[in-house]
Amino acid sequence: EQTMSGCSSLFTLTVAGALAMHPAAVGGHAVSIGSPRQQDQAAIQSELIHFFKAVVHDPTPLATDSEREALVALYNSTNGPQWTSNTHWLTGDPCANNWHGIVCDSGHVLHLNLAQNNLDGTLPPNFGALKWVTWIALDIFNKLRGPIPESIGNMTQVQLFTIAGSMGGADGDKLSGIIPDSICNLKGMFIFHGGANKFTGAPGCMCQNQYQSCDLSNNPLVCSQTAPCLKSVCNAACT
Repeated sequence: EQTMSGCSSLFTLTVAGALAMHPAAVGGHAVSIGSPRQQDQAAIQSELIHFFKAVVHDPTPLATDSEREALVALYNSTNGPQWTSNTHWLTGDPCANNWHGIVCDSGHVLHLNLAQNNLDGTLPPNFGALKWVTWIALDIFNKLRGPIPESIGNMTQVQLFTIAGSMGGADGDKLSGIIPDSICNLKGMFIFHGGANKFTGAPGCMCQNQYQSCDLSNNPLVCSQTAPCLKSVCNAACT
């Protein structure tokens, strides 16, 4: 007796000499299984596998525990209940339950798009546990403050990172402090928008990225804490 399960379905088939399944078309696959006296056992097993692949689809892979914990921490540290949209957040799994702003692939969070979503607070220390994320958009009418956590260095797949503040008034991100050296691990990042915040410094290794767009303008950057090369690379004027 062989038991195979997928999604919420459970199938049990008994392969015995008296069993015969007539040809059937399932999802475009023809299945024909005869007596073990007529077919080799391995051939029967192979046909069963193809049969189940036609009618059973694996559920969406779940995010890792560390990724879910990082997202829950972000929700809690940025007043998640008051977000403009927090659809499905904290319900089940970020990937399987389609949390607002989350795009997953193969059980990992790839995109985090919470721009224009009224986030109000700080980035949690374990933010960098989103190790497979490639796009992070946290700008436009959010109110993030405090430092970028050191753990950002674990997010080595990041290509786009937007945390720009607002030029039009008090509302907008106002992240502060020195951008940590760990950001140097984001070697594939080609868009970084961190203008109009309250950053006071940034490391020179950021100049090594091949940017399409980098902006650190309108920050109170201190020249002794800001690499000179960033003035031309990221429009990072300092005093």
